Amino acid sequence: MHRQVGRGKATFPVSLPRGGVQRGRRSPGRPTSQTAGSLRRGDRRGGDYRGHGHHRAAQQFRRIPASWVLIFYYRPVVRDGPRNTQHEVGLAAAWLRQNMNVEENIMGNMERKIVLGWGLTLAIVIFVAVYWLNEPQRMAMASEEFRLEAVQRGAELYAEHCASCHGDEGQGIPNVGSPLNSRAFLEMYDDEAIGAAIYDGRPNTLMTAYAQAKGGPLRDNQIEDLVAFIRNWEAMAPLLPTPTPVIDPASLYAQYCAGCHGPNGEGTDAISLPLNSKGFLERTDDATLYRLIAQGRPEQGMPTFAGELSKAEINALVSFVRAWEATAPELAPGGATLYARYCAFCHGANGEGVKNVPVVLNFKEFLSTHDDAYLRQVIAEGHEDMPPWSLTMTEGEIERLVGFIRAWEEMAPEEEGGEALYARHCAFCHGPQGEGAPNVPIVL
Repeated sequence: MHRQVGRGKATFPVSLPRGGVQRGRRSPGRPTSQTAGSLRRGDRRGGDYRGHGHHRAAQQFRRIPASWVLIFYYRPVVRDGPRNTQHEVGLAAAWLRQNMNVEENIMGNMERKIVLGWGLTLAIVIFVAVYWLNEPQRMAMASEEFRLEAVQRGAELYAEHCASCHGDEGQGIPNVGSPLNSRAFLEMYDDEAIGAAIYDGRPNTLMTAYAQAKGGPLRDNQIEDLVAFIRNWEAMAPLLPTPTPVIDPASLYAQYCAGCHGPNGEGTDAISLPLNSKGFLERTDDATLYRLIAQGRPEQGMPTFAGELSKAEINALVSFVRAWEATAPELAPGGATLYARYCAFCHGANGEGVKNVPVVLNFKEFLSTHDDAYLRQVIAEGHEDMPPWSLTMTEGEIERLVGFIRAWEEMAPEEEGGEALYARHCAFCHGPQGEGAPNVPIVL
């Protein structure tokens, strides 16, 4: 008879004949052949009754709590006598030892897996930390490798395009090309200035523009490689005995500035913007002069000179213009001069507007609907794309400019001409000549 008692972690398979332990002529304390055989097979197979075909029952037998074993085996002893007690208890003890060994093996395997998991986790953490600590060095090595590749490409470009004027080693050729492999040159000019000279060339010299956008043979990335090659000389560049070139600021002013500002800074008829003026020099410091020369004022037609002039040359020009301050005349430009200086570029010489900014000032409707206070505010604070002029002009100059514009009102035309109307309302979409535009390609 197979019996299952209770539930728990430690279990014991039980097989007893119906009615418990049999008494008879068999040896005292020995179970019946059926019981003994069943127990022997169960003991031999760890309590697995698959030999009887009772697999599922055997699985249930394994879940009998070990604490119930003695109760189960002592109950027939109390009822039937102690004849089989010694043998049954021995079988129970053997089964308990086997079950405890299995549990110990399971716990041992689990502990080994936990230790292995922690070891692998620790190894991964160490690997990531070492990789992270080595990352800056790896990036630096990769950057240096890229730089050396650029230097190698630049060497080929230099031999093809530059060596004929500046020498094979950058030593320069008298009356042809200045030395490039010079500590003084490389400390004076940064990569941006060298690249700009290659890109745009040097006006009034043999140095022409080499950028493809300027009609030259080099792409932008090739110019960068060429700059990297020249910069690579800096570490070993000799301190050449040749003297530092003397900068003549008067020649620079005559070459770059006199065409617009006059030979002596008095201004010209085309651009009445005198620099040799006490009022201008008093309200414009050296930093502003440097910025104006380097960055220009493209919105007013003044180009930038940072790509053509070195920092030393720009500083020399600033000092040259500043020297006028002591003797500069007290100029009080009239409204016509102020308008030509600050307004005509966008609004036209006579307030008729221009194609890029078709805002007509010399128009009866505009002047009759905008009073002087409005004009002062717009001039001082700016409006939309119009810059503020309060930092450039004094209040008196703004007042004279407003008076000059207001004087047009009496003779201003009643209606705008068709050309001005077209430029203001139509040209943006249909093109200045009605040829259409990329945004609205409707040809008129």
